[in-house]
Amino acid sequence: MKRFVCLLLLIALCFSLCACGKISKSKAIDIALAELKLNKTTTPREDAILDETSNPPVYKVIVYLSDENKIVMINAESGEVLSVTSEDANRN
Repeated sequence: MKRFVCLLLLIALCFSLCACGKISKSKAIDIALAELKLNKTTTPREDAILDETSNPPVYKVIVYLSDENKIVMINAESGEVLSVTSEDANRN
């Protein structure tokens, strides 16, 4: 029984130390909204697109506001905000 518990603890420790995953789309949106000091109830629409071809993988989160769109680039592995830009919402 002790060996089984030790094995489970070892496996749990390995998974916690291994940063070999990506944040979820929902988490990326939450990070972007927090960076912009907004929340889901005050934004009409938001979307996130994962670019796995970049190194590291990056989420492009677009927050659609009435007069402008905010674009937040987020490292999909660490959750770090890489950049924030704006574009006119009425642009063609």
